[in-house]
Amino acid sequence: MTNKSLFKFHPAILISLLATALAAFAVTDEKPAKIEGTANPKESPTADPEKALLSTIKYPEGVTATLFAREPNVQDPTAISIDEQGRVYIAETHRFARGVEDNRRNGHWTGDDYALKSTAERLAMYKKHADKKPLSYYTKYSEKIRVIEDRNGDGKADFGQIYADGFNHPLDGTAAGVMALDGKIYFACIPHVWMLEDTNGDLKADKRQSLQEGYGISVSLSGHDLNGFALGPDNRIYFTIGDRGYNLKTKEGKHLYAQYEGAVFRMERDGSGLEVVHTGLRNPKEIAFDRYGNAFSVDNNADMGDEARVVDIIEGAYSGWHRGHQAFPYFTNLIYGTRRHYTNWMLERQWDMDSEQRPQAILRPSGWLSKGPSGLAYNPGTGMDAKWDNHFFVCDYRGAKSSVIGFRMEPDGAGFKIERSENFVAGLLNTDIEFGYDGKAYVSDYVGSWPTHGFGNIFTFHDPKELAKPETQQVSKLFAKGFGEMAPAELAPLLRHPDMRVRLRAQITLASDAANREILIAATAASEPITTRLHGVWGLGNLARLNKDANSAKQLVELCNDTNARVRGQAVQILGDCRYKEALPTVLALLDDADMRTRMLAAIATGKLGTKANVSALMTVAEKSNDQDEYLRHGAVEGMVQIGDATAVFAFAKDKSPAVRRAVVLTLRRLKDGRIGKMLHDKDLSIAVEAVKAINDNYIEGARKDLSAAYHLLGKSTWPVDLRILNAMIRVGGDENVRRLIKVAKDTSLSEDARTEALWLIARFEKSPPTDPTTGMYRPIMEERQISKTLRAEIKVTLLPLLSSTSGNLLAEVLKLSGKYEVKISTEVLIGQLMNPKNQLSIRLAAMKKVESNKPKNYTDLLVKLTADKDNKMHDPALQSLARHDTNKAFTVAQEILSSGKNFDKQLVTRLLSTLKHPESSSVLLKLLSGIKQQPTAIQLDILEAAKKRSDPALDKALAAYEAGIDQTDPLAAFQVTLAGGNAGRGKSIFFRNGAAQCRQCHKVGNRGGDAGPNLQGLGGKRDAKYILESIIAPSAKLSPGYSPVAVTMKDGKVVSGMLMKQTDTEVVLRNPETKEDTVCKKSDIANMPPVMSTMPPMGAILSKSQIRDLVAYLSSLKK
Repeated sequence: MTNKSLFKFHPAILISLLATALAAFAVTDEKPAKIEGTANPKESPTADPEKALLSTIKYPEGVTATLFAREPNVQDPTAISIDEQGRVYIAETHRFARGVEDNRRNGHWTGDDYALKSTAERLAMYKKHADKKPLSYYTKYSEKIRVIEDRNGDGKADFGQIYADGFNHPLDGTAAGVMALDGKIYFACIPHVWMLEDTNGDLKADKRQSLQEGYGISVSLSGHDLNGFALGPDNRIYFTIGDRGYNLKTKEGKHLYAQYEGAVFRMERDGSGLEVVHTGLRNPKEIAFDRYGNAFSVDNNADMGDEARVVDIIEGAYSGWHRGHQAFPYFTNLIYGTRRHYTNWMLERQWDMDSEQRPQAILRPSGWLSKGPSGLAYNPGTGMDAKWDNHFFVCDYRGAKSSVIGFRMEPDGAGFKIERSENFVAGLLNTDIEFGYDGKAYVSDYVGSWPTHGFGNIFTFHDPKELAKPETQQVSKLFAKGFGEMAPAELAPLLRHPDMRVRLRAQITLASDAANREILIAATAASEPITTRLHGVWGLGNLARLNKDANSAKQLVELCNDTNARVRGQAVQILGDCRYKEALPTVLALLDDADMRTRMLAAIATGKLGTKANVSALMTVAEKSNDQDEYLRHGAVEGMVQIGDATAVFAFAKDKSPAVRRAVVLTLRRLKDGRIGKMLHDKDLSIAVEAVKAINDNYIEGARKDLSAAYHLLGKSTWPVDLRILNAMIRVGGDENVRRLIKVAKDTSLSEDARTEALWLIARFEKSPPTDPTTGMYRPIMEERQISKTLRAEIKVTLLPLLSSTSGNLLAEVLKLSGKYEVKISTEVLIGQLMNPKNQLSIRLAAMKKVESNKPKNYTDLLVKLTADKDNKMHDPALQSLARHDTNKAFTVAQEILSSGKNFDKQLVTRLLSTLKHPESSSVLLKLLSGIKQQPTAIQLDILEAAKKRSDPALDKALAAYEAGIDQTDPLAAFQVTLAGGNAGRGKSIFFRNGAAQCRQCHKVGNRGGDAGPNLQGLGGKRDAKYILESIIAPSAKLSPGYSPVAVTMKDGKVVSGMLMKQTDTEVVLRNPETKEDTVCKKSDIANMPPVMSTMPPMGAILSKSQIRDLVAYLSSLKK
């Protein structure tokens, strides 16, 4: 590859805001009839000259890059599509964080959001919280579809206008998917899949129809949208949704519902026949088919240390993700109350291809690729160098330096694996890639990070030698003419065309009429290329499925005996889709096919065509696979699920083959049949454990009682498995399960975790949290419960010996529970536990709570001692307890600490004074506030916040005076109070876990985090707190060398671009990030150098001052 740039990436706002630019072309934009988006053409800043922009991009040797379009005619593009006439349709988002929301910025409703089951409930939630955001807030801006076109043939768009807008209902999500197909525009915008049409030729939609409504139950995380689209070889439209869920009825009246999952769907062109194909996905942005009919998507990682995954889209497959997994690291306190467990997604590495703990119901991914997968496309066969043959291209969008990655898949048993991957383009904030019919690759560039900002570019990349080939040039002519205008004799040879899009449209057109059957049969001849043969197969399938053409189906039966495995596989798959029952004997024969993929597809087809009598044949497939090929096993399981006879499946529950019994478990899981509970006693521990996971994770309530009784499995596997069994005990309830939990607590053969959990569950048995601690899903236990007096007595008897025989977290839980169940513990023993500095904090706090309830005479003296305990984590609980027990003494201690204590303790008592019910609390705070500049910086923020919280007229007046004295021209002035006094531990949590700040997405500390910004390891040893604060509040003020891209235009017209390393009064030094060579540009030779800005948003508008103070403390602590 040739380095076309000294940039590794082009951060849009960085370049686009750089002024002095020339407009790339002049285009008139439609005056919006309803609602304007982010920027109007007159106000949109223009980017740098085209030459400067192109210099920032890296692409292959021999390829030519062109800036096809830019703002104002491209704004915030998320997806693009090209119609048969070469026009580019752009899905634009104008409502990010101002209509399209994110739970990370709306903690007030997150608990509600996790409980939502429909889009109607989401709208009701918006109304409930209208005091925070009125409904008018959501409708101010609109998502849009824009159309642009190159009319003069110079390779650049010279026409553009809004095709459709008005997508501004409160429930509307991001404009995230668009596809132009035969005069229709399919548009993915939660909660609808839209079909739009321009019937009068003015390139403005005058017809729009909602094909379905009900996508996007929850707010969830922004970007987890309804996406699409891809036209499959079966002439159906495929599309995806992220984990915001769906609840809808199809045109045929079928109910499709998933509260927490993303999925792949398919439908007929008119929206009928909607089906769920593949589930358990997090955020699969797009889907693409290869030339052999295999579909893939790339699913996003969860920023928890997992990887983004290439997913082989298989009917009935489950990839393991649900939104509950995100609840644990992001929203624990908002939806659950107490952080107790981490997600099984990470504990069991359910995303990992080689994890031994991953539930076998989760089909492993085909590989790991990218960090922020977005648009996806497949090389159609023309316009690209042979190097990229049979490659997919995924936009790896990272909010800063991004790339388009080309990758090739190869068969791996019944599945696939990544054979190779390599960057195709780097330097854009690329959101989508599409291959035009003109032989060019079109890539949309969002320009800047994630927020809406009004910028955008579309670039084209083409290989001149490939573009000159007749077969490449023919493609655009064929599409412009229209395949419907061609006679069958013209269409037939197009089935041999090197471009798969030409072949597909010729196939679909021929298959619209059964009179063309013989042409399609001829295409399947063994003498034809495999791609031609497959289009013949698919064309016959179109006739058989859509036209109910029995003769075509019969021909497909014959093709099941073909010598080519790809032909056999596609033929048998289609026969299943057609429900052609007469093919069953042939399909059954393929269950023993030499090709594993064909065998898998035959198993799925068997399910669609067979009956319970064929379950045995599918079990034989499972037996022969012997758990060595997950995809083949999935085919057998999916076949049995399609048949749907759980009794026939359960008949194999005692089969001698472990692989068969495992298939029983996996099938009963899918069918949610309660007899799966019997498998908890399988002699193979791994099968019994699989049953545990199935019953708990898939909420098979008919087997939950069996799971609660699976005491024999506790301690035999892993902690997540134990937790599932204990969870069943509280979910089933009843005296029997209380006694089981008591037994667990006493069982010294079990882990401390299990015993501690048992006590924790007993404490919440009568009123359990609404969120399931094993899944993170909102699953409240509705019935009322009460532990009987007899059981309460048993619990008390259990706790007494545990007080003297346990330690650590277990002892802490014993102490907590002893208070709830009025276990009499001598005050002396409790005080001993409380005052023992060797005890862990949880034990001491539990003892404190119990001692406080006993109210011993010397309790005040104990608390005073604890306010000066060696473990400063005891200080605040002691002060709070003292305030409840003896207000006057608490006030006295507070004054003493303010007079001579450490800053840490001064912070505590300052906050205490904000609520302490003592008549002089306000006057002390007023004195502190009046002399705040003389107070240590570490407590100044605490003084301000305590004064605000106290809500006293004199304090309010003093606060107003303080704020009036802040220099409004200095962006750092109001934040000087955050320079000291922060908590580094909390700051670390903000850095790695705060969903609003998302620090780790762009920055690393050591090996953890993203690559967009500098690695911050050792920052505190190099920079002081003032520097760190400025980088947080005004990130463009001081930029780290090597992380700020800039394009400099010299007086001779040459453009030099690179990472800014140094700037003095006389020169600018730019570094090539690839070669690491520096270029020195004398300022006297520079014609234009735009201001350098950071893509990082100022954190002052995102984090509170307390959070900023903690973040400063954490970054300052990174000394090495």
